[in-house]
Amino acid sequence: MQQKAIVKELLPNGGAVIAVERKSACSGDCDSCHGCAHQTEIVTVTAHNDAGAEPGDKVQVESETGRVLRLALLLYIMPMILMIGGYLLPFVQGNWKVLAAFLGLGVGIGICVIYSGYMKKKNDMTFHITYVLEKKNEA
Repeated sequence: MQQKAIVKELLPNGGAVIAVERKSACSGDCDSCHGCAHQTEIVTVTAHNDAGAEPGDKVQVESETGRVLRLALLLYIMPMILMIGGYLLPFVQGNWKVLAAFLGLGVGIGICVIYSGYMKKKNDMTFHITYVLEKKNEA
């Protein structure tokens, strides 16, 4: 997946802090639907600075698509699967099925929260600056 970003600062490990505009589900093409109710969100992440970009540069950023899809599967699908699994437990009967379903959903969301904290603490860079689109002093 490729995105455009702006380099905010350089890190001593050869990485960079970048600001990426988070796209909404509609891909951010507001002209096609004559307006947008979604606010623009800027996400700050770290990236490998493979292109030697400097602070203020507008850059092309690539992320590992497979990893992003696995995380999306974890965050969106797993809680639903656990909810359905809780409802379909064979030894749970009657109104307890609804409680088991919500318990499964809660466990799924809890796993997502714990994994998200682990990923933040690990600070694993999944973005790579592939090339500089526009130098700061050229703007």
